Amino acid sequence: EYRLRRRRDARRVQLGQRAQARHLSALVREPSPLIGRASALAALNFAWSNTSIHALSLEGCGGSGKTAVISGWLQELSGRHYLGAERVFVWDFDATANDSAAVSEERFLSALCTFLGIETEFHKHSSERLRRLGEYFSRVAILLVLDGLDRLLPAGAASDELEAPTLNALINKLLTFNLGLLVATTRTPLGIFSLAQREVMRRISLGNLSREEALLLLKSRGAIGDSRIQGEVVEQTAGHALSLCCAADMLKSYREETGFFFSLDRLLSVVAGSE
Repeated sequence: EYRLRRRRDARRVQLGQRAQARHLSALVREPSPLIGRASALAALNFAWSNTSIHALSLEGCGGSGKTAVISGWLQELSGRHYLGAERVFVWDFDATANDSAAVSEERFLSALCTFLGIETEFHKHSSERLRRLGEYFSRVAILLVLDGLDRLLPAGAASDELEAPTLNALINKLLTFNLGLLVATTRTPLGIFSLAQREVMRRISLGNLSREEALLLLKSRGAIGDSRIQGEVVEQTAGHALSLCCAADMLKSYREETGFFFSLDRLLSVVAGSE
């Protein structure tokens, strides 16, 4: 009860104050309309406001819009001073996808320790670094966002744990208790979250958009073309968010007199290059 009260107090004290935040420009983008994602945003807001929830996992296939949802949510929170967060740290593991898991983990942990002011001499001592990180998260309300966490899974093997032992241990600590909230996006359900108690963990599955939502997304991105063409696009993309965005960009050049024909093969090649 003391810890829950401390967490509530930390958030209440910070209301109206500006949090210290570290964002990666690749994740926090220019504001854009989020269509069909109201329930995901509501779940994120609920998790942040509920002191008993320690972590949330946003799950969906590549291109389903996980990063866009997190980016939109962070934009919303920033306009409200992050609603009591004392620190906000965002890390994009997709940006280090070409590194080994060990290198990617070390880059993340070093950046996090530097941001939180944990002395650099402890960076190379994993047990001491883990202890200090756990202690910090237990007394400061931190919003920690890990985008593309599944990048640290072992290649080609089923595993409940990431190929990142210190990060695994830190996540387990945060699932046990933290004053803030851990938010992770992943293309596949992670065992480390699946084993967590429902009382402290929320998992959100992000599916494809409905036909109505898909048509709204095309319109919001300036797609040109008659309803037949746009209907064909929606049908062929099956409401996949990234495919629709790529299709909308293709449709911007649509001119009926030039005989534009929507090509699913062309779209798929564009999407493959965007993921």
